[in-house]
Amino acid sequence: MSVGELVQQTQREVVELLRYEQTPLSLAQRWCGLSAGVPLFSAVLNYRHSAQHRGAPQSEAESEASGIRVLVAQERTNYPLTVSVDDLGEGFTLTAQVDRRIDAQRVMQYLHTAVGSLVEALEKEPQRLALELPILPARELQQVVTEFNATQREYPQDQLIHELFEAQYSAVRRRLRWCTRVSS
Repeated sequence: MSVGELVQQTQREVVELLRYEQTPLSLAQRWCGLSAGVPLFSAVLNYRHSAQHRGAPQSEAESEASGIRVLVAQERTNYPLTVSVDDLGEGFTLTAQVDRRIDAQRVMQYLHTAVGSLVEALEKEPQRLALELPILPARELQQVVTEFNATQREYPQDQLIHELFEAQYSAVRRRLRWCTRVSS
């Protein structure tokens, strides 16, 4: 499917799902057939229209003049992964909240690469297949494609592949027997 078709299909599916947006979570959980206590979601994608509303304060001075001053704002989530897309009208921001065991910086690099690839493809080549889009940051792609595949090793050139395999198997088998005798 092309990136253009993917975005159109996603939009249609989201519009179809809007009729369920006020459905109680308990009802959705029952429809899914999940047992009590099993979470309905483990990740949340939150899309918010966050453009400044007409008449809303746009600067700190205007905010203070209105009598309201925001000192600190912090969002919290109970989900292992929450990604929020804030549509600012002229652009958007991405925010990821992750479980402490997950590397937040890595999640953001994935999001930045995937969204950047999608936006660039939509602008320049909307017929490009979505599965062809890069989703790994350049450094990680380099590591996976080049470094993990750097398997060049010296080996006896006078043996056939099945002979090398048999020799490796025999060596591993001898080590396993020795480990078994030592632990007995």
